[in-house]
Amino acid sequence: MAHRAEQDGGQDEGQDEAGTAKDLHPRKFDLLNLTLVDVNGGLRPYLNVFLLVHREWSATTVGLVTTLAGLVGVGLQAPLGAVIDRARDKRWAIVAALMAASAGAVVIALWPQFWPVLLAFTVLTAAGSSFTPTIAGLTLGIFPKARLSRRMGRNSAWYRAGNVVIAVLIALVGYGFPDRAVFFLVPALSFAAAAAAILGEQADAPGA
Repeated sequence: MAHRAEQDGGQDEGQDEAGTAKDLHPRKFDLLNLTLVDVNGGLRPYLNVFLLVHREWSATTVGLVTTLAGLVGVGLQAPLGAVIDRARDKRWAIVAALMAASAGAVVIALWPQFWPVLLAFTVLTAAGSSFTPTIAGLTLGIFPKARLSRRMGRNSAWYRAGNVVIAVLIALVGYGFPDRAVFFLVPALSFAAAAAAILGEQADAPGA
């Protein structure tokens, strides 16, 4: 009887695990990974050029801002990870991080002075560092074990492809539009990523 109860429990667990794959369509998951902004690899180099060339900051000041923001971002990784781990619906955790990153980018564009930039880039760095663990947690919660390895690899592939696409977009927007326009790419891309996370539900999710 106990053996049968264990079997029934295992079946229920398997059904729950399979059911979670219906939460987010794999294509929407691809779009989510594609549109995540790489703060350190994509936006930070442009921020350095923006502050040095267009705002005429000294190299020392730019280095101070990026270093302090980076240190605070690293320090926040553990508490942010704990918050993400406790979140019942990690889609809203990624949406919150996207909105924080958008706010930080807009502040930098509108108020490119020392303290606003320092605070905004700290928020950007912290939000950017939360993307990877949140996506990992979201993947673990949605896809069954049999598809997990493939999905993780696909996440990485789409995220790297997105880095290339976003770098090209930054170059094109920086060349063809006013210097601050690049920072408005962050809310635009974040809106697309948030839409993929929130509106990506479906009744069936074939493939991974």
